[in-house]
Amino acid sequence: MEDRGPVERLAETLSLFQLYRDEAWKCGNAGAHLAGCVLLASALEAALLAMAQCFPAEVRRFAARSKAREMARPQSEWGLSQLLLIARSLLWLPSARKADDRQSPGKAQVGDYVEVMRAIRNLVHPSIYMREFPEKIGREHLDLSFKVLDTACSYLARALEEAKAHLM
Repeated sequence: MEDRGPVERLAETLSLFQLYRDEAWKCGNAGAHLAGCVLLASALEAALLAMAQCFPAEVRRFAARSKAREMARPQSEWGLSQLLLIARSLLWLPSARKADDRQSPGKAQVGDYVEVMRAIRNLVHPSIYMREFPEKIGREHLDLSFKVLDTACSYLARALEEAKAHLM
């Protein structure tokens, strides 16, 4: 099988983003809120992967200078955690500077809220769910995840527009 080029990989990634988002919508309509939240976190991961595909030089530079242990994995094995670290570090998704502000509704930023999506996604692991989340994932969690995804995508689109403006 022939290796796909960067444009084909990006198109495939964006197609997966839409698939995950559409499936999350179906889950919400069926009352499968946890499943919908998991799919929305996967959609976020696809959006961040697409950004990494659009900015390969910046991502490589960040990974090379990063001291974060999770960036030591090969790029082909990066998941949501690594992509979130990149997105916050490259300011695609701004985050509160102070750790205490990251959990404050008035001070938290989109980069902090995507962590909530990641945490909910990890509830697919039974021991994590029982240990860290005593309540049932409901419609309010899914609605919040949709809002966070939409806000994150707005920030990502803005980063793309700014990069495009610098090229012209």
